[in-house]
Amino acid sequence: MSLLTDIIQISREFTRLSLLLYQSVYYLWLSTLCMLTFGAYTVYHTAKFVAVASMAIANYLDSFMEPPAHKPTSYLREKHDGKKGKHSKRDTRFLESGVSSNTQKAGPKLLVTQGARFFNLYTKPVPSNKETFNLDDIFFVNSIYPAIKYGKGWEDFGDFYSTNTPNSTVIFPFNGVSVSWYAFTPQAPYIPSIGSYSIDGNDPIDFYVTGASKDSNVQDPFSRKLFETPQSEPGRHELVVTYLGNSSTTPLTLDRLVVQNATGINETYLPLYGNPKEWTVLNHSRVGLIWGGVVIGWFILIGVAFTLFHIFYRRKQKSKKKQLYEISAD
Repeated sequence: MSLLTDIIQISREFTRLSLLLYQSVYYLWLSTLCMLTFGAYTVYHTAKFVAVASMAIANYLDSFMEPPAHKPTSYLREKHDGKKGKHSKRDTRFLESGVSSNTQKAGPKLLVTQGARFFNLYTKPVPSNKETFNLDDIFFVNSIYPAIKYGKGWEDFGDFYSTNTPNSTVIFPFNGVSVSWYAFTPQAPYIPSIGSYSIDGNDPIDFYVTGASKDSNVQDPFSRKLFETPQSEPGRHELVVTYLGNSSTTPLTLDRLVVQNATGINETYLPLYGNPKEWTVLNHSRVGLIWGGVVIGWFILIGVAFTLFHIFYRRKQKSKKKQLYEISAD
């Protein structure tokens, strides 16, 4: 009888321990699942918050940063003039206000982008002189736009490109009816040179490349139009420009291109819709600030997760010890 009682008691304890083990495994699995779900949710929203906060911090710090100096412009002017010249300030604001969003009245200059090479690649210009254009049909392409293919001999001076290598070419695919070429105007006693352009492989058309004389009053050295192509059928075209000068003649420079009736330059690089002013490239300082904020945020998130795991693990250990103590006491 005593043996049977012991067997029953042992079986009860075994059943009790089995249920306890099952409950422990079940609650451990449930808590792990909850922690993983909560962790994924926390990671997602924390990463989102860190990204937004980093962008806000970057924008805030950018407001205290000085605009980048135009060293490349000064270098080229010094190279052509033999002396340093004043830098031309360039920004993305319209030069006149109080005009409707669709049509901008003529101003003294064309709109030019900010001097740093990491800003607007593709935006709308302000017409010059007494002309009035529909800005929805005119687009302004910076010289650093990726679709512009420069050949051998072209040098990047930050704000614009320049070449004095004979027969150096540049190719620009676009979608529109015509293109205008705007260049930086060096003030130097260079001999005038010649360039040529062709559309879709047709016969080339020559144009003159001359520098500004020292007596001339050049208000904006980045706003000189060298040529404008004839009107073509709306659609995709290819502009090929060839420099026919040499190292002793006026160099050919490119600051920007103005495409008329453009429905999109090249969808490989830019969408065919939206506001072109919003198609910008972040500068290096802002990218660094964003990545710094993201890294710091991830370190904070990992630290919080490790702390929660440690607290949960210690509570589990205490709970197991308490259960074992109760079993041994029984």
